[in-house]
Amino acid sequence: METLIPTINRLQEVFLTVGAEIVQLPQIVVVGSQVPVGDQPEDIEAQVQEMILSFISNPNSLILAVSPANSDLATSDALKLAREVDPDGRRTLLVVSKLDLMDAGTDALEVLLGRVIPIRLGIIGVVNRSQHDINTQKTLQDSMKDEQAFLQRHYPSLASRAGSHYLAKTLSRLLMHHIRDCLPELKTRVTVLSTQYQAQLNSYGQPVEDHSATLLQIVTKFASDYCSTIEGTARHIQTSEL
Repeated sequence: METLIPTINRLQEVFLTVGAEIVQLPQIVVVGSQVPVGDQPEDIEAQVQEMILSFISNPNSLILAVSPANSDLATSDALKLAREVDPDGRRTLLVVSKLDLMDAGTDALEVLLGRVIPIRLGIIGVVNRSQHDINTQKTLQDSMKDEQAFLQRHYPSLASRAGSHYLAKTLSRLLMHHIRDCLPELKTRVTVLSTQYQAQLNSYGQPVEDHSATLLQIVTKFASDYCSTIEGTARHIQTSEL
């Protein structure tokens, strides 16, 4: 990854210069619920959906779709949006959250194994911090320990491939490989754009060093052209305007 950093930094400079519409860098976009809460505007769902689509439509982005385990994945907003721009699932990773809030006697084993909805980049289950944990200022380290203990009890066969720590490692690995795959095309595009803009810049002529002399030349030429037009000696006389 270290060898990619200088190139990534250079691409980031180009990205900030020409904008996201021209150069689309690899990124991870989180897609979740869009339900209005509290005093949010009524069209918050449409606003959020439009904003999310503007990011995940980038073919160089990875989509992190988050759906709770205690809801039906078939109606998941996150997966629905992801499939609109990534129907083959090549850029989508599914995170099943709230494993500890499922109804008694049920589990998400079939979902995590990909037997319900297959996801190419994988499906990772996590246990979220509860509001009580946040209120009592439970540390992240303790939360992750409890998460692993829960996974060992309820999903022993998947405990090593689930949890927040495994999710972080997976995202790092996926993004690194994705950047490596996208770099050749991005470098080519940046080179082409650089050549195009350099040619456009050259067409404007040499830089103006003496502004006074240049201004005098422009005024002199305008005066000369004006006199030639009045005298009828100009090569190209405009008849539609003065």
